[in-house]
Amino acid sequence: MSALLAVLAHPDDETTFGGTLARCAAEGVDVTIVCATGGGGGGGPDENPAAIIATRQVELEAAARVLGAARVVHLERTWGALPCLRRGNYHLVARDHERAVERLVRDLRPDVVLTFGNDGVTGHETHVAVGALTRRAVAASGLTPRLLEVAYGPAQVAGVMAWIDAHPDCLAEYQEAQLRNPSIGPPVPEFVVVPEEAITTVVDVTAFLDVKRRAAACHLSQGGGGGILDAFSAPTAEAFVLAGAAPGTREDHVMPR
Repeated sequence: MSALLAVLAHPDDETTFGGTLARCAAEGVDVTIVCATGGGGGGGPDENPAAIIATRQVELEAAARVLGAARVVHLERTWGALPCLRRGNYHLVARDHERAVERLVRDLRPDVVLTFGNDGVTGHETHVAVGALTRRAVAASGLTPRLLEVAYGPAQVAGVMAWIDAHPDCLAEYQEAQLRNPSIGPPVPEFVVVPEEAITTVVDVTAFLDVKRRAAACHLSQGGGGGILDAFSAPTAEAFVLAGAAPGTREDHVMPR
């Protein structure tokens, strides 16, 4: 059986390529989702980070079931003695997480590894760090899975912004939450746009839009199920950059043909 390993920074990050995960799972691929942190910073300033983590990890597991993933691995549970992992302290566990991902690559022997690129999609420091440690872990494993970095090209950004424009009430609700907790993101979602010519892989997920929406709805605490998170489920195609691909390479699936 073919296998895919997706390495995320936070619960709900899988929304950026949920259609690809769902399509692969529907085609018989064994899908594993690895989440580096529990997202303890994704609540209000008066909320208990441990309670937020517990909620968000359950939400991720529910979303993974909707997408058809075989398993979810939560790395933050291993280092419960630390304060919740955030931008400022993630470097304390990055090396341990790198070794954990390396072990998973060796144990699961995935054909494909999906993670963040140097842009982190939104420039989020933990996204960038998790992508970097995943690349190092794959290299250290001695194995050669296809390594793909999620990319938001012009088409993907346009899809998200069109959804936001069509749902102003959702944006207003998100902005109210952002005023209470600026760490959740900028007032309007921002992306590091990958040039079209740099994208190597574009996966048509039109047939899985409903699955993407239902998976996003599992993340109720983060604006799924009618909130701003649903915007990330709007694109009908998901884009990636294949590490080491020759210039001009263009593919229509993340799995090897």
